[in-house]
Formats: sequence, structure tokens, C-alpha cells
Amino acid sequence: MSQVTLITGDAEGADRVFCEYALAKGHVVFSVAGSSRSNFKKNYEEFANFTDKCYSDAALQAQQGLVDEAAKNLGRNISACQPFKKRILQRNTLQIIKTSMVIAVSDFERNVLKTEEEGLATSAVVSKKLKGVGIEGGTAWACQTFVNEKFLKGKSEGFDGRYLIQLYLFSQKLGIWTQALLDYRTNEIEWRRLEQPPKIPAYGYYTGIGARALTPVGADAIKCLYTS
Repeated sequence: MSQVTLITGDAEGADRVFCEYALAKGHVVFSVAGSSRSNFKKNYEEFANFTDKCYSDAALQAQQGLVDEAAKNLGRNISACQPFKKRILQRNTLQIIKTSMVIAVSDFERNVLKTEEEGLATSAVVSKKLKGVGIEGGTAWACQTFVNEKFLKGKSEGFDGRYLIQLYLFSQKLGIWTQALLDYRTNEIEWRRLEQPPKIPAYGYYTGIGARALTPVGADAIKCLYTS
């Protein structure tokens, strides 16, 4: 039997809901716990298929280059971040190690979506062309690192075209699933509307992450990934 492994964080909200449904489905769950264990692990210690990893400050600091690179794409200034916040961002970049797919439940940043006049309600493409992933909060850092490390790093000269990549976002505010379309000519991203939820891979690693402020709509979206 092929093994399926969820990689997630250790926060309340989307991380917890992903963890619970994945365990119930029989998936292995690997929780990236940062530099100190939270109460997250205590809820799942009885599951043989649950494990977490507590990273040292030195191991997290080694990820700072990925954080800096993602910050440029996202247009965010992290120079004034407190050390604990930097550790969280460093931890988030570890959530995409080994993974072949990232599924996020959160929301888009302001001014990312098309306007109603531009066809938001009916267009297959719901976002403007973006230099970064355009996702709110800490979820953006793992998603942007996934794009940078899995698709843009080491890109062959002359490689161009527009491709749908295995990066998905459920927008809690819009109530829809979307998939990232990456333009290798410009490194820009657009988000395309999906009619159906993405399919969790039958084997290997996938990442399930998202907002701490998970809404009932967001929780139902995660549930559908494991029951549809």
C-alpha cells in the first residue's frame, strides 16, 4: 500500500483541521513544529501515524535566505520583525520540503482580485497578474517558497510558457477553489477558478496549511478534500 504523507504546521485553525481529517483517512501526518513544541502534539500523541519535528534555532536560521527571497516576491518588509516572528516565517518555509502539492485555505490579499467590472464573478481567472502569490498572512510564505524552490529555482534558459502548477488556494471569502497559473516568461502568477476541489495525491507528500482564523466555510472545504 502506497504511503501518503501530509505536511502541516502546528497552529490552530486550518493546520488542525487538515491534521484531523488526514489522520482519520489513514495518512501519515508530519507537523512542522518550529523551535518549541506547542500543545498541538498532545492532541494526537495516540496516533501511530502522527509525528512532529521541533527545529533548533540554528536549523531555522538556515532558512532565512528562503524567507528573504519570498519577501521580495511578496513585497513585504521583514526588517523590523521580532525574532519570534522571524522563526515562524522560517518554520513556514520548511512546510514545503519534499512536497509535490500545496493546498492552502485562507484568502487573497487586498487588491489582488479582479474587480466586478473586470469579470470577477464570471471569469475563469479571478486575480490580476501578480509578482507573488498574493495570499494573506503567514500562509503566503510557504506558498511562495514552494513556487520559488520547486518551479523558479534552476529554471532552464529559454524555458517559457504558462503552466498550471500544483498550488491551490481555497478563498474563504469567495467560497471557491483556485489554482495558480505560473508564467515562466515573466514569473508572474494568476489564479484560476476551479469547478472541483483538488485531488490529494495517492502517494507521496502534500502540504495542507492555512489561516488560523478558519471559518466554517473553510473547514467544510478541507473536509471535502477527504470525503469527495
